[in-house]
Amino acid sequence: MKKLSKAMDSAVGSIGNILVDHLQPSLQAAAFKLNELHSLAKCTRQLQPLGLQVLHHTILLQCVC
Repeated sequence: MKKLSKAMDSAVGSIGNILVDHLQPSLQAAAFKLNELHSLAKCTRQLQPLGLQVLHHTILLQCVC
């Protein structure tokens, strides 16, 4: 039973490491893009025709980070 427990623990740890290694760069890129959109939304006069709103991007940034 202890052998099975150690094997399961090792497998779960490996899967966790793989997920972190693959998801972290994607999440960092998404946070960077959201931050760019947030900055662009602050330039309301020049970008008004695009319809970007600061409020929506602020909420998204809080959810991601």
